Amino acid sequence: MKKIFSLIYISIFIIGCQSNELPENQIEVDSLSIVDTIEIAPSYTVLNQKVGRNETFSDILTKYNVPVKKILQIAEVAKDTFDVRKIQQNKEYVIYLNEDSLKSISKIEYTVNPLESIIFDLQDTINVYRSRKPIKSVERQTSGVISGSLYETLQKNNISIILALKLSQVLAWQVDFYKVRQGDKFKVIYDELSVDDQIIDIGRIKAVYFKHWNQDYYGFYFQSGDVEDYFDEKGNSLRKAFLKSPLKFGRLASRFSKSRLHPILKYYRPHLGTDYAAPTGTPILSIGDGMVTERGYTKSAGNYVKIKHNGAYTTSYLHMSKFAKATSKGSRVKQGQVIGYVGSTGLATGPHVHLNFYQNGKAVDHLRVKFPSVKPIDSNLKDQYMSHMNILMNRLAVIPLGEDSVYSKTESVELTTNP
Repeated sequence: MKKIFSLIYISIFIIGCQSNELPENQIEVDSLSIVDTIEIAPSYTVLNQKVGRNETFSDILTKYNVPVKKILQIAEVAKDTFDVRKIQQNKEYVIYLNEDSLKSISKIEYTVNPLESIIFDLQDTINVYRSRKPIKSVERQTSGVISGSLYETLQKNNISIILALKLSQVLAWQVDFYKVRQGDKFKVIYDELSVDDQIIDIGRIKAVYFKHWNQDYYGFYFQSGDVEDYFDEKGNSLRKAFLKSPLKFGRLASRFSKSRLHPILKYYRPHLGTDYAAPTGTPILSIGDGMVTERGYTKSAGNYVKIKHNGAYTTSYLHMSKFAKATSKGSRVKQGQVIGYVGSTGLATGPHVHLNFYQNGKAVDHLRVKFPSVKPIDSNLKDQYMSHMNILMNRLAVIPLGEDSVYSKTESVELTTNP
């Protein structure tokens, strides 16, 4: 029954007038359910289909006796909105048939993505336009204790794994997510975005607490005028001079060591850098602002890039499969900018990036260096920030932290619609 109501709601929305007022006695529903064929109103039959292999827009319309001349007219009207030659296999579309003797097509709704559809209105005058579905934003509170990895912990407890990526971005300078261990804890207040009850993204992370290797880290989002950033409980920016890792995704494969058995040469020698393994082609990021001083190839390092960040710090990135186009000797790079892609050139047993970090010309373990924050909160905004932070800190404090599973709670709901 709920499926029928859902289709009634969508049908009214699509075939109704352009007024923003809802039809009287309209039934509100949570999601659109797909069925094969069902009559939902006296004047229409709705058919839910998928684009077949090698099927064209013309093939679809021809099945419903649309003349070739009209198909060409539809394609011409649609060209500024959507190129009908670009319909894709397995994409869903909905056919609305008139209840006449010919079962003629009234409308077609082609799904581009979960958020957007193309409407082909074939009634009296051909009209083609884009339709965007409303996004539901739900504020959620989630907490938990890590078992395995953050990704696995969230996945096991039916929490969107996108949250793991967003947390790694917010806490990129505080938490080494390649070294998250069993027993680490987290609490987070964030917005979850969904369309038709399907999660499409994680919105703003408003506040986060992360206990990593017995050290507490806090992050609070704050915006006032031109200031928009994450700060800790003292008003220091979470951004540091350097990122913890040159990869967004991957794993820590080998640590900095004064004596390591080389996997190819088979003898012990210093490994004065850190290896991060990832599939070939994974983007490599500069861990800080700086200037490219070298870009080239050697037999041992393979394709490499060297960046001077300031008078004290320099980094190099080895074994790249290829360089980023914008990376050349003498070019300026920003923290987080793609400078190349993971590979296995030079002396490498598999795809990874070897990161060397030099302090005053000496190779050091960057994972053990404590870097200062970037600019803290402006002094004229400090009182405003501290008041804002204390509210969020108190909200984090009352979120339960169970030892056995991830806690999750829906706090509030607001509906927003994309323009």
